[in-house]
Amino acid sequence: EFFSNVNTTTHTYDISENSTLYSLFEKTANENKDKICIKTAERNMTFGELCCISEKLDAKIREITKNTKSVIAVIAERSAEMYSAIYGIIRGGNAYLPIDPNYPPERIEYILKNSNAAAVIAQEKFTHLAGELPCINMTEFIGNSEKIGNLLPSAADENDTAYVIYTSGSTGNPKGARVSHKSAVNRILWMHD
Repeated sequence: EFFSNVNTTTHTYDISENSTLYSLFEKTANENKDKICIKTAERNMTFGELCCISEKLDAKIREITKNTKSVIAVIAERSAEMYSAIYGIIRGGNAYLPIDPNYPPERIEYILKNSNAAAVIAQEKFTHLAGELPCINMTEFIGNSEKIGNLLPSAADENDTAYVIYTSGSTGNPKGARVSHKSAVNRILWMHD
């Protein structure tokens, strides 16, 4: 009986239909538009600013991928802009692929090719690591205050891949693992329980 109680893992979470990482963020952002959500040495960013930049990036990504849900790599150091890239990627139902800019160039090239990444979002000093892939220079893009035309609704679905994470590759080449929005949302809600 003890083990049965300890191993009980069934729990129902109050998840609305089609909950995604972006829908959780958007709900919080709409409730806190003017509140600071990211503080760095360089800048503070409100939820409203982060949401706006994410929407612009989503539109640009959809233009590049022709509205095909794809793996989009981010090559960046931790920054407010990196979070804008992540939310812009997942808003359109694309999968976020983090790549450490300190990896050897051969490893970055392998991960980009193996993941079938459709594009890269990178800080200006790392755009050369994108190789032949279309690359959004996040430093320039985020600094551009140009308005987007028609705002597209979020295209993320709970069954879409939210992110792809690569292993260290200790037994050879790194291997990618995909995590769906549904799995990620379930984990977040469990952590907050």
